[in-house]
Amino acid sequence: MTPLPTPKLDGLLARLRARLVGHVRRYAIGRFLLVGSAGLGLLFLADLALDLPGPIRALHLALLLGSLGYVGWRYLSRPLKAIPERVGLAALLERAHPELFELFTSAAQLSAAEAESETQRGLISSLVTRAEARASEFELGAVEDPRAPKRALLGGFGALLHADQK
Repeated sequence: MTPLPTPKLDGLLARLRARLVGHVRRYAIGRFLLVGSAGLGLLFLADLALDLPGPIRALHLALLLGSLGYVGWRYLSRPLKAIPERVGLAALLERAHPELFELFTSAAQLSAAEAESETQRGLISSLVTRAEARASEFELGAVEDPRAPKRALLGGFGALLHADQK
């Protein structure tokens, strides 16, 4: 048996994945700008107040670069690897909409499954058809909350602009 196509469900899951990747990127950029601005501000103030020698400045710069590397790993690399694949994304949709009764998850799993009989193939086809119909009218608004990534990005840009003012 060939896998049953699910273009509308696949499109919905791809849109959800793209939104999650965008949220992770915005959040990571905000944190990166915040840590970078704060670190540069501290380096500037320490050098201005203490007139630090060159090796200490280099050490502080290495610590700043190391902390920026950690921020990149912690807020970008790790969360991007944690974004689930097709079935996990379907489960995320169903967590926000329990009235789906695992329709998307079942369709994602069974559309590629081998049917042992014509009865099973008919049941799977019916399930996939219902999932496709529901996916075409589904809105992602209740599934994800873009406020935290926006706040982090605005906070990072605010810190950058504030550091630029001094």
